[in-house]
Amino acid sequence: MRLVSNPSYKHTKKILDEFNRFKASIYYKDHSKYTGDKIINMLEIVNTLKNFRIKSEQIRWITKFVYDLDLDIAVVKEDYLPVVIAHEKYKNKLKPLFEYDSQHDLFLEIQSLSDREIFVKEKDYGIIYSNDEFFIAVPETVEASQMLGKGTSWCTAAMDDNKYEAYILGNSNAKLILYYVIFMNRKPSDPNFKICISCMENNIIPGFGLTVNSKNENKLLSPPTLDTAIGEYSEFIYKVIKEHSKNTEAHPMKIKAGKIIGDDILFQEEVTKRGLYPFKKFVHFPEKGYEERTEQVKKLTKFLMMFLISGKASSNNIEYIANITKEHDLFSRDEVLEIIEHQSEVLNAENFLKIYRINYLDNSILYRLSNHFKENELNKIAIHIYTSLRDIDIESFFRAAWYHKREACKIIYEMAYKDNNDILILKFDNIMRKMKQVS
Repeated sequence: MRLVSNPSYKHTKKILDEFNRFKASIYYKDHSKYTGDKIINMLEIVNTLKNFRIKSEQIRWITKFVYDLDLDIAVVKEDYLPVVIAHEKYKNKLKPLFEYDSQHDLFLEIQSLSDREIFVKEKDYGIIYSNDEFFIAVPETVEASQMLGKGTSWCTAAMDDNKYEAYILGNSNAKLILYYVIFMNRKPSDPNFKICISCMENNIIPGFGLTVNSKNENKLLSPPTLDTAIGEYSEFIYKVIKEHSKNTEAHPMKIKAGKIIGDDILFQEEVTKRGLYPFKKFVHFPEKGYEERTEQVKKLTKFLMMFLISGKASSNNIEYIANITKEHDLFSRDEVLEIIEHQSEVLNAENFLKIYRINYLDNSILYRLSNHFKENELNKIAIHIYTSLRDIDIESFFRAAWYHKREACKIIYEMAYKDNNDILILKFDNIMRKMKQVS
């Protein structure tokens, strides 16, 4: 598709400056060919993709379709971002990105490649019934769910951002089970060639994203349309599923996760590989913080410390740990000091303030805050300190940050000035005067 041939469109200096800043990541680089709405949409999309740490070349490939097809941010995030991330993962086995003429072509090749690479053992799923026309299976791993759900639009079968584990382990009811009914005599073009039926404590749950056909059309799969989708075997299939649900203590994935929690070595291996989310439901957190930790929580906290200071924890891991610990004060002051030293590169202010709720400042904490955090993150901590702590702690932070992080000092000074806090202003002025004399 060619660029619009209308006379050049004029844009504000602010828009042009932003466009030029992102120019290396934009496929069509002549700003005068963009309408006002089109250039704003393009800049929003590029900025969003950069936040996902997508490479400029990958963004440039996406922006070609953004212009040609008038894509909005929602479509880009849902359809284009996942295939670009997957292409990066399998790039050694795929063509260069710009050799794909459409998102659909890339999607099909990635899906085919990914399907071939899924290694699933028979023990990873259970067949609860089968005949010559269909079988009913219960996946016990994410990989099994991906294999059995191949060709569907289910989030539980997705290659990236798969939700199977979240549905099963994130549900408070241990007996929620997703049953995959797969008809061998139906073509993949038939939306009912695979049907996911959810059952909990002997009750079929229609719709609500848990009982769906292969196209994820859950609104259609409520009685009596569920009966129609399944066909002549509907009553028999319901009976088989309900009987299995009735005789199942808990979903096999939940039973396995519970066993892993009790095995220290296996637990560490699994958490390192899969993250903490699958196991959170099995850990009892104390009400009164780290001083009253149960033995199980002590083990978890010890491992979290090892994980955080090992260098293996990503920013996403740290964010998750911050979110599950923010209400519990799991880490002692000394543990927090270690975390700052080892993770300051990826530990942002928001997550730090969740992991450790600052009630007071001492020299050890002050030293690490001012020397290990990046300036923009320390500025956010400075605002929290000013709004939450005593004047004596604010004064101590100002003094510690003066030599290396003066932007944080400036922020606190301005806040004190706006609040007419003359006592703090006087103390700040004295600190700056003494520091200048020393230097």
